[in-house]
Amino acid sequence: MAWARDEAGRLRRAIDRDLDRFVLVFDTEVTGLGYGDLLHMLGVARFVVAHDVRTEFVFVEPGADWSGRSDAASDVDELLDDFIGIVSALLDPEVGRAWRVSPDDLPSVLEGHGRTHLLFEDFVRDRRPFFRDCANVFNVLMAEADGGVVDRTLFSPAEFEPHRPSGFDIGPYVSWQCRYSRLGIDEGRRATSDEFIAGYEYLQRRFPDHRILVVSDESGCRHYRNLVGELDIDDVAFSKPESPGFLSDAALVMASDFFFWFRAGGMCIIPFFSRLPYEALGPVMNEMMWDEERLTPWQEPTQTFIELEKHQFVADRTLDVALIGSRWDGQPNRFMSDGRGDRGVRP
Repeated sequence: MAWARDEAGRLRRAIDRDLDRFVLVFDTEVTGLGYGDLLHMLGVARFVVAHDVRTEFVFVEPGADWSGRSDAASDVDELLDDFIGIVSALLDPEVGRAWRVSPDDLPSVLEGHGRTHLLFEDFVRDRRPFFRDCANVFNVLMAEADGGVVDRTLFSPAEFEPHRPSGFDIGPYVSWQCRYSRLGIDEGRRATSDEFIAGYEYLQRRFPDHRILVVSDESGCRHYRNLVGELDIDDVAFSKPESPGFLSDAALVMASDFFFWFRAGGMCIIPFFSRLPYEALGPVMNEMMWDEERLTPWQEPTQTFIELEKHQFVADRTLDVALIGSRWDGQPNRFMSDGRGDRGVRP
């Protein structure tokens, strides 16, 4: 955390000196290609934008030797387009933009123009990874920011509304992000049958007037739709095929009355970086817990994070399942008569 505090301090001092330009580099050569990694970086960019500083989110394309890696270059190219679309949608276009450059053009981008600040400058210039530190830098920045900056930085439901799938109406609902990798990567973050039943029954008890919406990609929705069929569950909705991509899935999450997450994927960062009530159970990956019970300094009583050990080190996951709902007071959250959901006013 000391390293994160130092980097956050550098950035704050730059902003105080009337910074002209902030540059954040997402280098595919040394950066994790997950949505969580992207959103941690985006949080820092949004913090700077909240200070009305011109912000450039630069993506470095794969180099010529990419063919030797397990990811196909074409897949990475498509993923970068998706990342740029997400950043462009969630940064104020008046002061923020996202674009891509080749590795050969990166040095020219890094040349100073006026009062320019480059996040983790030494790492970027040497092309070393720093993405694992971004969540901790963001926490430090937000802990010392005033309320107006915090509110401008955090995600709000309104900014996702343009990306919500048209005609998607299932009444009041809670969202549940489930992960499934068709490539067999990190399978320990896939909900087992017993874990799915436990999550389903808990959400039914807590939100008896709400539908449950499983949010996942096409492979995930197909897998969990088959699973609920095997379990003879017939009242769960799915984000696919109506939702075409990550942004629309995020819009469905942010329009829900509550978000649930058990050892799943990077979508969780959207509600974590918001005021949306949630319950999340999982290990901390690159970030550190802010204190004993909070993942972030802005976490509210309606937002619960329960830290679990990484699945590689857990012999009996039934102990994790027993923690689902362990901080809930047992009182059901009802749908309000005025048409608004009870957004978890009780922890």
